[in-house]
Parts: sequence; structure tokens; C-alpha cells
Amino acid sequence: MKASLSLYKNGQMYNSEKSDFLHPSKATLVLGFGEKSILANENIYQMLKTTYSQAAIVLCSTSGEIYNDTVQDNTVSIAAIEFEKTTVKSVSVNIDDFANSFEAGEALVKQLPADGLAYIMIISDGAKVNGSELVRGVNTVVQNKVPVTGGLAGDAARFQSTLVGLDGPAVSGKIVGIGLYGSNLKYLMAPWVGGICLGQNGLSQNLPLIRYMKLMIKMPLNYTKHTWVNTLMNCLVRHYCFHYL
Repeated sequence: MKASLSLYKNGQMYNSEKSDFLHPSKATLVLGFGEKSILANENIYQMLKTTYSQAAIVLCSTSGEIYNDTVQDNTVSIAAIEFEKTTVKSVSVNIDDFANSFEAGEALVKQLPADGLAYIMIISDGAKVNGSELVRGVNTVVQNKVPVTGGLAGDAARFQSTLVGLDGPAVSGKIVGIGLYGSNLKYLMAPWVGGICLGQNGLSQNLPLIRYMKLMIKMPLNYTKHTWVNTLMNCLVRHYCFHYL
């Protein structure tokens, strides 16, 4: 498993020196968390799809971005991940097509084949979706047999509308489910800090998760060896509209 972190800022792409070497054509999953106006007005999706042609691309508006050990605004923080033994399947629904968030959650997870499903991450619109009802709908399908985490998209301090995308431009109302499949995936739940850590080697003993909650100001990559734990946590944690599901 390899992970590469990059930052889109002022129309330029910057690659982290701490990233693993990852050939773009080998990327399985790309996560882009960024300022809503950039996702809405600049063709981030097409740029990522051109670079990572074989990957599922998930976009989400945020309330600030983490890049290496810095906090950024008005950027897009991008994690490209290559899984060697884990299969990724991504699905989506739009809340506008359902009567309520409960039904949307049910419909979303039912699209993911149950055989071999090891983990689900949900990235959801944060303005139109009731997170509690979404989780309730999801759990009626998974019956607590599969770990599910994720959260609601952010809109800086505006709280007006949010954007989420899957293999296309980010739009309002979208809910994305990312299913990870296979027996080689290791995960550790950490509900006291509101998240999940995934990694090829599990959770390092010298990774103090509680530090991720201290104002979310610094997120050094060197807590663990370069697994996608680092990259994913860097992308997710400061986006304070994200919640443990």
C-alpha cells in the first residue's frame, strides 16, 4: 500500500516530499478535500481524473485543509492511495432523490456487495443531510457487522451549502460510500477521538491519537511509517464538520 499527498493552491499543484512514490496509473482511490469555491469554480475533478485515470475520485468541501504539518485555507488537500491487496468500490446517491436521510442511507449501502466488505467510509453533503438519520439508515443494512465511519462536508464558517463528488464534479446533495474489501485490511476504532485509523501495519504504538484533537493545528506525518493512515488523517481531521459515524 502506498499513499501520496499533494496540495492544490493558487492554481498550482504541490507534492509532499514525505509521500510514498506512487505511479498515478496505479492509484486506486483519490480523496480531495477543499474549499467549496475552488471545487465549484475550478475543474479539480478533470485535473485529478487526467492524472489518476484508474482511481475512484471523491471530492468534499471542507472547513480548512491539512497539508503535512500545516493548516491551509482556500486550497484542496489531495490523497492518492494505491492498495495492493484491498479492493475499493465506491457508490453514491443524492439526498434530493429520497424522502429523508434514513432512506438515503439504506439505499447507499445496499449498493455495496456484502461479500468481503471490511469497512465503509461515508462522505456526505453536510447541509441537506441529517447525519443521525443517515447513520440509522446505514446501520439497518450493515447491522453493526461492518465498521462505518465518515462525516459531513463543511462550508468554512458559512454553513450555507456543501459539495461532494464521486467520479465527477462535486455537487450539492451527494452522499458517497467507499467500500473496502478483503481480509488484509486492518483497522482500529478510536471512538474517544472520533475517528478510525487504517493501515497495512495497523496502528503504531507511538501514534498518540489524542493529539489529533488538540486544536487540529499540527499533524506531523512521522507518527507512523508512510501508510495511508497519515495521509487520510491529514485530510480529514481538521474539517470540523466531520463526525464519527
